[in-house]
Amino acid sequence: MHLDFRQLRNFVALVEYGSFNRAAEAVCLSQSAFSRSIQALEQSVGHPLFDRQSKLPTLTLHGQKLLPYARRFQELNVELSSQLREADDAQNGEVAFGCGPAPAARLIPAAVGEFHRLLPQARVSFQIDNWLALHQALTSQLYPFVVADSWQAELDPQLRVQPLSPQRCFFVCHADHPLAKQGPVSIQAMLRYPFCRPPICRRACARCWRPSASSRTLPRRFSAIISTRCLPPSRRPAQLASPARTASRYVSTAIGWLSWSSAICLRSGG
Repeated sequence: MHLDFRQLRNFVALVEYGSFNRAAEAVCLSQSAFSRSIQALEQSVGHPLFDRQSKLPTLTLHGQKLLPYARRFQELNVELSSQLREADDAQNGEVAFGCGPAPAARLIPAAVGEFHRLLPQARVSFQIDNWLALHQALTSQLYPFVVADSWQAELDPQLRVQPLSPQRCFFVCHADHPLAKQGPVSIQAMLRYPFCRPPICRRACARCWRPSASSRTLPRRFSAIISTRCLPPSRRPAQLASPARTASRYVSTAIGWLSWSSAICLRSGG
C-alpha cells in the first residue's frame, strides 16, 4: 500500500474542516481536485474512508483507523522540516561571541579553526575585550556566550560557567642568563631580575609582581629577551621560537610557569 503525503494532508483537512469546500480552500486546491485526491487515497487504502450517505463527511471504521496515523505523518513532516532548517542554519549561519585576551591567544583560534573544518559555510566572529565589557555584552544579550577567565565568571551567580582545560604561561630567558644555569627557579629568584610579559598574562602577573616592560608582538618580546635579558612569561618555548629561527639560540628551556583557567559563560536562563 502506497500512501501519498499530500493525500493524507487533504484527508486530515477534510476531517478538521468538515466540508469539502472549506478543506479544499485551506489546502489551496479546487473542489474537484480535492475530491479526486480523497478518492485516490481511498483506492490506495482499498476501502472507503468517508460515509457517502451522510450529509457531512463522516469517517468509516477504516477512516477512523487511518486518522491518527495521518496526523502522525503530519507531525513528523513538521519535525523533519524544522530539523532540516536547523541543519541549514548550522551550516550557513553565523556564530558571534566575546572572549577575553587569554583565551584569544591560542584557545579561540584553535576552536574556530576546528569549527570551520566541520562547518566551512558558517561564519564566526568574536570580539576581544575585558571582563566588564564582556559581562555587560552577555547580560544585555549581545552575545549568547563569552569565553573568559573562570575565576571572574564564577563570582557571578547569574551566570552558568563551564570550565575549560587550564592554560599555562611559561617563563623563558636568554640562554646565558644567570637563571638559566639554576635548577628549579623560585619566584623570589625571578624577582631579582627585570622581565616583560605579553598582555594575556597581565592579571596573573599582577598578583605576584609588576613587570618591567610589556609587548604585544612576538618579535618585540624576542627583542626584549635579547637586549635586556629579562624574563617574559609566554607560551611554550617551541612556539616562541618558531616565527624566528635565529632567535631560538637566545632562548633557553622554560624556567617556570603560571597557570590560569578559561570558561564558557552563559546567562543562567540562556
